[in-house]
Amino acid sequence: MCPSTTESVRVAVNSCTAPHADLPSFLASAKLAGFEAVELSGNLISRAGDDALAVTRDFGLDVVGLSPTTTLFDWHWSWDATTERVLATELTRAQALGVSYFVLPFMRDRGDENTVSRHLEFAEHIAADTGVKLAVEAIGHHTVLRRTRDLVKVVAERDPSIVGVLLDSFHFFRAGNTLDDLKYYRDVSVLALQLSNANTVPVEELLGYRDRTFPLDGPFAVEAMTGWWINEYPGLPLIVEVIGDLVKSIPTEESLTRASDHMRRLLAAPLSNPLVNSIQEP
Repeated sequence: MCPSTTESVRVAVNSCTAPHADLPSFLASAKLAGFEAVELSGNLISRAGDDALAVTRDFGLDVVGLSPTTTLFDWHWSWDATTERVLATELTRAQALGVSYFVLPFMRDRGDENTVSRHLEFAEHIAADTGVKLAVEAIGHHTVLRRTRDLVKVVAERDPSIVGVLLDSFHFFRAGNTLDDLKYYRDVSVLALQLSNANTVPVEELLGYRDRTFPLDGPFAVEAMTGWWINEYPGLPLIVEVIGDLVKSIPTEESLTRASDHMRRLLAAPLSNPLVNSIQEP
């Protein structure tokens, strides 16, 4: 069984790790694999319709976070009345699910520091009364604020009780960041860490929606990042999120069993990795 909540770490699995499953199938398989917490895709929840909330509660799994539907994928470069309405609706859904954060990723390679800063201010006002934090996520193969120091600069302008960062190991290393760049996160609220690794495609060609593997199966220093996380952010969510061709090629139960196994191995002795202590002060 994969531990989901200990004194030092809170473990979950993202629904994209099971791309063939509908909501009930994903929740059942996650529970069977030993997870007691999940992170959900907005599109998966939408496909479940009016029964989504009841279905999720029936399985007794903690929902740590919710991603947006595709309708919000342009939020960081284009903002209008529809964006405001949909964001308000999806934040209400997130609130009903009891999540601690709602993800705002940069899903298009458009926009810049100015548009992100302006639109994040708009989003902050909408989220302020919901009790749900906004988790901003850089995408490694997009140029929009993908370097940690640039992302942190913008997020630090916002209220840390409402706006923070979602850190993703694949995107972090794909963007050219190194373990030393983790020091920049001390300047903002960091809400969760998603774990995956990369396949054999050259780093500069890696795509986040295609080329991910399980956390310990690739070249990225995921073990060291996990140790850093447990030291710096005990009790905050640590999530397996594998997206792309690999998980599309295997059954749901196998995918979630692998996720559980990798998390168990990561937690066995993550603090022994000497890279954890190499992160320098700013």
